[in-house]
Amino acid sequence: MGNTRVSLKGIAGHLFVLVLFLAVFACSLAMRTFVFKREEARIGNCYSNYKDELPLPSTGPFIPFFVESSIMYAYSADVAYGKGIPSYDRLLPTNKNVKVVEQDTVGLEYFLGYGYRIKNMISPSPEIGQKDQVYEDNPYFTNWARSQIRFWASTISALIFLLLIVLRCPWKLALAGGLLHAVSPAGIARYTGQDIVRGEFCMPFIILALVIAFWYLGRPSRLKLILFGITAFVAISTWDMCQIFFGVWGISEIFRLIIGGRPSARRMNIWIAIFIAVLAASVLIPYHRVHRLFFSPLVLVIIPAVIIASSGEFRLSYLKRFGVLAITIAVTVFAWWGISKMSSFSDSYGHFGKLLVAKLQFMNVKPADPLLLNFDARILWTPAMHSADMRILREFFPFAIYAAPFLLILGLFLKKHRRRLFMTDMPRLYFPLFMTVFYFTAFIFIVRYHSFAIVFLSVLLPLIFHDWLRNIKHRGLQFVFMWGGLIGIFLLAVISLIPKHGFVISSSLWIVAAVLLTVFAVCGTGVVIALKKYLPGRTAIFEKVAVCCFLGLVIFVEFAQTFCLVRNYDNYYLPETAGLMKWMRAEGVENEVYMADFGLSPLLKAYCHAAVILQPKFELGETRKNVEQYMNEIFHGTERNFSKFCVDKGARYYIFDRGHAGDMTIYSSRYCAAAMKIKVDSPVNLMYAPQNRDKLKWFYEIEPPPGMKFVSSKYVVFKIISEEDRRNAQQWVKDAQQAINTGNFPMASRLAKAAAYADPIAPNVRILYAHVFGKVPDVRLRGF
Repeated sequence: MGNTRVSLKGIAGHLFVLVLFLAVFACSLAMRTFVFKREEARIGNCYSNYKDELPLPSTGPFIPFFVESSIMYAYSADVAYGKGIPSYDRLLPTNKNVKVVEQDTVGLEYFLGYGYRIKNMISPSPEIGQKDQVYEDNPYFTNWARSQIRFWASTISALIFLLLIVLRCPWKLALAGGLLHAVSPAGIARYTGQDIVRGEFCMPFIILALVIAFWYLGRPSRLKLILFGITAFVAISTWDMCQIFFGVWGISEIFRLIIGGRPSARRMNIWIAIFIAVLAASVLIPYHRVHRLFFSPLVLVIIPAVIIASSGEFRLSYLKRFGVLAITIAVTVFAWWGISKMSSFSDSYGHFGKLLVAKLQFMNVKPADPLLLNFDARILWTPAMHSADMRILREFFPFAIYAAPFLLILGLFLKKHRRRLFMTDMPRLYFPLFMTVFYFTAFIFIVRYHSFAIVFLSVLLPLIFHDWLRNIKHRGLQFVFMWGGLIGIFLLAVISLIPKHGFVISSSLWIVAAVLLTVFAVCGTGVVIALKKYLPGRTAIFEKVAVCCFLGLVIFVEFAQTFCLVRNYDNYYLPETAGLMKWMRAEGVENEVYMADFGLSPLLKAYCHAAVILQPKFELGETRKNVEQYMNEIFHGTERNFSKFCVDKGARYYIFDRGHAGDMTIYSSRYCAAAMKIKVDSPVNLMYAPQNRDKLKWFYEIEPPPGMKFVSSKYVVFKIISEEDRRNAQQWVKDAQQAINTGNFPMASRLAKAAAYADPIAPNVRILYAHVFGKVPDVRLRGF
């Protein structure tokens, strides 16, 4: 490979890198677009049985954003339409005293909103027809936002390529690293535009910060350091999860010094820049001020420890280094205990700590008995904060994650290779290796960390392969495994292309391992014997071919997995959700206050402009408190108490999710509420079955319009009757009777309507209404 090395210096070299950068970007964009278009078509098929009831807009099928994505989409739309993000969101009345910028780290919203406005200056969107506004205000903005997200997220793969170039990896292997991320299921999964998540916007800044940092370490300059600080500030300002990233990076640096790494002024400058960026964010960014980033372990423990350790010599025996490590851990634990007692930082993020403790306590397996967990652990231990099982592991990481330890372990058997891999080149391998191990372990506990694990794995693998190529010396054992592994991966790739490829996903781990090991031993030995016999003078060339093909097939297996895997929409209830949005938008429920599950509430806010009580932003203590109280009231309380809870929160309507009464799986609402048994008089039981709804005294069922009855198979809409409504209705009945007695029928009609809308359940109200209008009252969302 050394004979074909291309110089990357000078203008020609920089242009060559730019071309490859754009090539990786284009491949990543094409892959993400393919996955989104495939899922878009599958979602369109979900509506195929409701063509008359749910008309298809000219812009494509309605693909709603769910949970937090809905809220971010709503704020992005506000920016796109020129309104701007409100200081206080009137559609989140329970948080009316908390500014929006204090509830979440904004940045993605401005990126999408202003991106659409700039796009419209260049190429205005078509006029929005009434047919296109059945489910949302502006589907053209929605489609543009999805494209913009895919475009931006595709830079992650290209920046990985650039990071490998900065780490002095040959361009061919750097290209393979970028392509590995571009096609892998772990890299594609959440970043196709189907969801709006902060990682789509912030991850490029994280990788860019790494590119600049290692560029600075190689050839330092003040400008690079300033650019790094600005990039780090943008990253942590727009995604609170960045404090975990910088914290893990800091821990890796401390560990590097303990095991023998050398401190340097350049590395210390990097951490001083990070410290300044984090301090600036903790002061200037409202979200971080409210959530006390300044009192986080990152600021008070990790970064100061790195800077202090980097400022002097650290030459101790390994035993003494271990002692330093033990003392550091003890000090960190003590400091964290003090921080949690003295600041509100733990109030904002303590629920994640409870989740982690629970996962460790139960060996990462969610217990069947919900009473073994506290509420925070039950409500958070759900997708995508759930744990990875074997199926999830094989779906997100079909082979690349196994190739890295395979090559590292194989290197232990070869003396010269062991010296190069674990000593000479370890300074270059250490950081991506540490981060890959950490984030892959984190992925096992919390699946959403797959997006970090695949980034560092895509950096690590090309570097390991580079070491193999630089140490090509024929050894039978080495290439028995190399060629055996090559053929084994090829078979795995062929299997993964089979529809549903049940063998790979569903088979026992021992069966898969036994088959692959057999292939390794038999095929690898056969290939090596054949090469020795028939091509004895060309062994080194074929060894390089084996290494390159090994990497190529790793990428191909990842691509095959992404190509075949699809989302399961069985539990999404897309037609029912689209029908509910259509119904509510048609009747006009803007600014009306709704009580609904925190999974549905963001959709009501985003697409119907309704005010909602519950939301999924659990960093706010008040939000978690409201959700917990809702769960307790709906499952364990009485109808009267639940009605009072809704009224006290200001809600006038309640949307019941019939899934509440389903089987108690570990991710169900019943599990979160610890409702092992549903009481007969509980609101859940009374609202679930149509025959039980007649027993309700404080909730009136609002029937869907003709042709939309299918909505009720998932959602049941109720008008909440307050004590004030009931008193007013009774008074209006009396006044209407007097109006009838005096012959004032217009007044009696108005009073009868008012009474029926306030309390359509009361018998005397229904009798009065039937007497005046000749039919029983049929209250709609906006009256009659």
